[in-house]
Amino acid sequence: MFHEFSSSEDIEEPTYLSLQIDHNRHIHLKPDFLQYLNHSCDPNVYVDVQRHEFICLRDIEVNEEITFFYPSTEWAMEQVFSCGCRSANCLGEIKGAMHLDRNLLPRYKFTPHIMEKLHGKVSK
Repeated sequence: MFHEFSSSEDIEEPTYLSLQIDHNRHIHLKPDFLQYLNHSCDPNVYVDVQRHEFICLRDIEVNEEITFFYPSTEWAMEQVFSCGCRSANCLGEIKGAMHLDRNLLPRYKFTPHIMEKLHGKVSK
């Protein structure tokens, strides 16, 4: 485990700093520094929204930036952006899980609410 988190605030509409933890629930993270973790198309942590933990996906080197795959938690991004992760697997534009090529899904670990939407079990 990298770090535990909790909600400093539940919000009704997503923001560029919020984290989607269920189909219709978005939070601001506590401790605050977790809100500023960057995206990578080759992430080193995963957000376990059920246990409220950031989990390491692999060994993380000293001074390596901590990153997660934003579409792993976000169905539709509040702010679409051009990724600058420079990973060999870089997807370019990041819009949220609903826009991912389905062939890419095995490459990533997704939260349960995103998996349900990807597999058509939830329509909204």
